[in-house]
This record gives sequence, C-alpha cells and structure tokens, in this order.
Amino acid sequence: MRLLSQKEINQKIDEVLKNGMWMLRRSNNGKSYKGFQWRPVGEWTEAPDWDPLPICGGGLHGNTKNCSGFWCDGKDLDFCAVENIVKIGSEKIKCQRAMVLLRNRLPKIDKWTGSLDLRGCDLKGITLPERYKIL
Repeated sequence: MRLLSQKEINQKIDEVLKNGMWMLRRSNNGKSYKGFQWRPVGEWTEAPDWDPLPICGGGLHGNTKNCSGFWCDGKDLDFCAVENIVKIGSEKIKCQRAMVLLRNRLPKIDKWTGSLDLRGCDLKGITLPERYKIL
C-alpha cells in the first residue's frame, strides 16, 4: 500500500470532515488492543478479521462524532479516515479499513456531539484546536 504525502493527508482530512467518514481512537504509537499494529500515518490499515456483524471484534474500532465513551488504553490520540462503518450499540463503531491521518493532533471538528476522554493520554504530546479546552 502507498503512503500518502502530507499534501494528500491534508486533502483527505478536509474530505473526511465534510463526508463524516472519520473516527477517533487511542493507541500506543499505532498499537491497539491485543497488540495489533496499525500501518503508519498516511497508509491504509485493513482489519485481518473483518466481520460486518454489529458486535465487538472483527474490525478496527473507534468513536465517531456521534459515538463516544469507548476508549482503549493508549497514550496517543489518532484521527482516522474510515471505510465500511458498522455501529456497535450507541457508543462505538468498527470498520473494515482505516487510515490514521493525525496522531496527537485534531483538526477543527464541527458539530461534535460525543465526549473526548483523554484520561491516560500523554497530554503534553497532544495538540487540540483552540476551541477544545482541557479543564
């Protein structure tokens, strides 16, 4: 798979903010639950165990602007483009394919209705847009 250039990543960020095909997730430098290692920033990651049923497992998990409350452990915050979203209950989603576009930075997200639980994150390493205040 091809790694996107910074210009292409910026274009993809604009695209997913407009079409809503994004999620937030926590990781440890791309490593997630049970040690699964995501591809580098700007490269698509595929779920090796994809299952479209709306249950946990069988996909890449995270939160959308409308789903919140599910956070795995991890010091990093990843903003990702997604494909083939399946909603799991009211709190999380999973997808077949995702690409980390930003790590420890967030773009300005309009109409955020979820929550952003950053407990356990390395807050010194995370850059949030001015409109998000950490209390």
